[in-house]
Amino acid sequence: RKPRARMANGAPARPLRLGCLGDSWVSDWRPPTEAAHDGRQVITSPLVAGLRTGLEQRGFPVERLLAAGFPGGRADRILDYVQVCSLQELATLSERGCSIKNDAAETLRFERLAVRRLGSHWQEEVDVLLVLL
Repeated sequence: RKPRARMANGAPARPLRLGCLGDSWVSDWRPPTEAAHDGRQVITSPLVAGLRTGLEQRGFPVERLLAAGFPGGRADRILDYVQVCSLQELATLSERGCSIKNDAAETLRFERLAVRRLGSHWQEEVDVLLVLL
């Protein structure tokens, strides 16, 4: 059984809610297997999987880990998207292999995801967000 990390006061560390956002540092394309995905490339996130494994091996339980990686994505395009959608919606776009080259609001509507008003505030349910560009 793995030891559980402890807080400074000795209490067990509570499960972490993490997010990773970025370009090909977070997710990348993997060639399809013959049996899956109708010959289309699929998105993979080895860094995110390694982060989860490393934390859990050190006794930090991970409750939730959202990965929103856009291979080839530029920082300015990612910024356009984070201003109008949540990390959960970005993770959904990433899982679907959506391009972020088009207008953010149009892409979100096309994918049937919520579009937030520019400048509106919402609370993400993560303790730590790693942004890797």
